[in-house]
Amino acid sequence: MSLCRAYNKASVIARGAYGQVRGPLPMLGHQRCVMKMFNETNSPEGDPIREYNRHQAAYEKMSKKCKRHMTRPVYVNGKITVQTHAASRSTERVDTLQRFTDKFHSNTNVMNALGKEVTSALDCVLALGESGLSHGNLHGGNILVVYTSPDKPKIKIIDWGGGGASNNKTMAAFVQKRIRAKRKNKSRSR
Repeated sequence: MSLCRAYNKASVIARGAYGQVRGPLPMLGHQRCVMKMFNETNSPEGDPIREYNRHQAAYEKMSKKCKRHMTRPVYVNGKITVQTHAASRSTERVDTLQRFTDKFHSNTNVMNALGKEVTSALDCVLALGESGLSHGNLHGGNILVVYTSPDKPKIKIIDWGGGGASNNKTMAAFVQKRIRAKRKNKSRSR
């Protein structure tokens, strides 16, 4: 199956300014992949080769322990980048962090498990920043949550093409905001 056909059959996971991410789908052996199709743009942030190269550099610098929080860039073909390790089994679901917290914000056990996983991922992104590489566009839409059970989430960071200064505190602030809103709604219902 061609990349474009596979891409068109896959579910949309995230949409951004420079394209959209779809998947997960079985490709390249048994790995479940996500693919990003880039829109036509003259912006360097919308260049698939640039994003692939930044993603590859980040993946190579990331410690073995931290690589579990990233998809692995495989290749770029025209306007499409392909990344493996989005999910390991066909039973795993993939949502953005934003959608996942919208779905499960009222479940304390799920939010606690997510908080631990987000903290681990944030530590890795911060360590990468200390080595000179930043994500540059970290927010709830560029963070995937992979899960078979919501109380056992895994974080995968995507979209490494951002060129600005790293905003690594965004992820922690996003989750804290969701948890505070949940607690506030819970106290109102008492």
